[in-house]
Amino acid sequence: MQAKKILKKLLIFIFFILLWQVIAYFVNKNLLIAIPTPITVVRALARLSKNLSFWLSALFSLYRVLIGFLLAALTGTVLAVISNKIKIIGEFISPLLRLMRAVPVAAFIILVFLWVKEKNIPTLIAFLTVLPIIWDATYSALCSVDKTLIEMASVLGLSKGKILRFITFPAIKPAYSAALITGLGFAWKSGVAAEVISRTEISLGNLLWIGKNAIDYDEVFAVTVVIVVFSVIFEYLLKLTLKSGVAK
Repeated sequence: MQAKKILKKLLIFIFFILLWQVIAYFVNKNLLIAIPTPITVVRALARLSKNLSFWLSALFSLYRVLIGFLLAALTGTVLAVISNKIKIIGEFISPLLRLMRAVPVAAFIILVFLWVKEKNIPTLIAFLTVLPIIWDATYSALCSVDKTLIEMASVLGLSKGKILRFITFPAIKPAYSAALITGLGFAWKSGVAAEVISRTEISLGNLLWIGKNAIDYDEVFAVTVVIVVFSVIFEYLLKLTLKSGVAK
């Protein structure tokens, strides 16, 4: 069954690659600057992979995004727990975080650019983008936990640790897991966007900017492929981690 799913996804992937190649073939006949094809993108990727600076850029971008995401996940969870325990704090935090969620990423990047060093901007932007997502989902899930069930468990003599493990966590797990997965995707998008706009040195975002200025769209597509692959891999690893944690 698993093999059939993998084969199905592989065939769908091959279909879209072929569709891309066919569209590019016909469209490029009438364009001054050709649209990159799968073949030219693979060649560009092979060319880039020979440079140490490319791998350093990928590693530094990975580091910046993941640090921002992890800090946001931790901070958002702690703030949600505190907000659930002390309602007045939640009332003060809620409008601020909702405002943060509404502000466009580009506006955030331009604002923090005035006061933050460019190398720290991607991490901060990833943090600010993910924080409201984690807080909102966790706080809403905690508020929806059945208080009567918790009171019954306390009367029956269950410890706070067991109540947390067997009642609270299973109740908030679906919303919290979904928020983490969504947040990771937003962290990648916002982090790389911040690298592009702030021209962060040694970053995938800066490579996108360089490729655009040099009108080397094969490399732009190649770097984009790397960003997408990173995002997919880490989303998959996060899902595995969440599943293994639940299984325990």
